[in-house]
Amino acid sequence: MALGLAVETPAPAPAPRRKAKRPAKPQRKWLAVHALAVLAATAVGVMYVADLMRQPAAEAALAATVPLAPEVRAAMPSLKSTPPMPLPRPAQNIAPPVDDDLPPWRRYAAAVPAGAEHQPRLAIVIDDLGLNEAAARKVADLPRPITMAFLPYARNLPAQTLNARLKGQELLVHLPMEPASPSADPGRNALLTDLPPAEIERRLDWNLSRFSGFVGVNNHMGSRFTADADAMTLVLRKLAGKGLLFLDSRTAEQSAGVRIAAALGMPHGARNVFLDNERNADAILTQLEKAEAMARTRGQAIAIGHPHAQTIAALRDWIPAARRRGIALVPLSSLVKAPAPVTVASR
Repeated sequence: MALGLAVETPAPAPAPRRKAKRPAKPQRKWLAVHALAVLAATAVGVMYVADLMRQPAAEAALAATVPLAPEVRAAMPSLKSTPPMPLPRPAQNIAPPVDDDLPPWRRYAAAVPAGAEHQPRLAIVIDDLGLNEAAARKVADLPRPITMAFLPYARNLPAQTLNARLKGQELLVHLPMEPASPSADPGRNALLTDLPPAEIERRLDWNLSRFSGFVGVNNHMGSRFTADADAMTLVLRKLAGKGLLFLDSRTAEQSAGVRIAAALGMPHGARNVFLDNERNADAILTQLEKAEAMARTRGQAIAIGHPHAQTIAALRDWIPAARRRGIALVPLSSLVKAPAPVTVASR
């Protein structure tokens, strides 16, 4: 206690030990400087971590902000797959935001070029997309608007389809359906005529859940399924209830798709020309000329092609030349019909 009192109460004369402790002042200064340095480093670290935390939020905001063919399954990717596509940066090509209360076939529609209503209009749909990511990127880079139909069992679909929409392209789900030939494989979770209604609906829901931002569906294969009126009524009624459009790829002359879609009053269309049943430049050019002539005669036409190298190269050259000739390239959603519904029997 006596030592404590000596510390708390000044002594009559300075003690030698107190003088010996005076050099502690520089040490306190050094400690203060050290503390300031630690605080500065901590502040920089906090700012860096906060910046890292902002990056996923920015990406999330970006993601929130598109004659009968042989039924051949799209080529599956090799085991040596391509690396995942990174999420793209923002662009200004998506159609202006619209009312969220609009049905998806209007909400996610690609922008229509100005003045297109006064020109022959042609919609070009490229389907079988997604399995070859490099080919999908090349299609997305074509002059817009192209309507791009992605197979739902492809990999990395959110990034692939977001890239397409940011390039100003329109999106469809390329819905796998049962072909007439048992040797043709439509792929995983395809809609089959011998499935019970509940399983058809389950598979349909799975196919529609693989990515977002699409205006509707078109059939992948499906020459048997689209000819089954009961099965098509079940599927199209559900699509109509979701506000989606239906494009009949017309892989079968006896398809009931257009008739049932019209009866349901849902937006629908049908393919007029296949571009690349023959994969050579001259044949593809001939089909493009046929589609152009049909657009001039009827006012509009719908052509379907595939992501073959020959098709992509032909379109890259043909589209600018067709525009100079007065053809308007438009998204599929701008050409579909949506008549008033009539009564359709349930399955």
